[in-house]
Amino acid sequence: QWLFLVEAAPAVLLTPVVLMYLTDRPENARWLDNEERDWHVVFACLFAAAGLVIAAFSSGLMLAVVALILVSAGVSSSKPPL
Repeated sequence: QWLFLVEAAPAVLLTPVVLMYLTDRPENARWLDNEERDWHVVFACLFAAAGLVIAAFSSGLMLAVVALILVSAGVSSSKPPL
């Protein structure tokens, strides 16, 4: 039981430090210089735009996967016993 406490102590003690140091957006990151900050902002915008395309694609893909699962379940359940 002591091992669990020893392993958890650094995570628990460093949580406030990490929450104060890390930011939600690259625009607010104090540890980045201006060039890096601009690059991350542009990358985040491109990633968000690509995420919309991927989300639209994955919703259609998800429907196809669910349909295949249902067909597979129906086929496997309709086989006669040996």
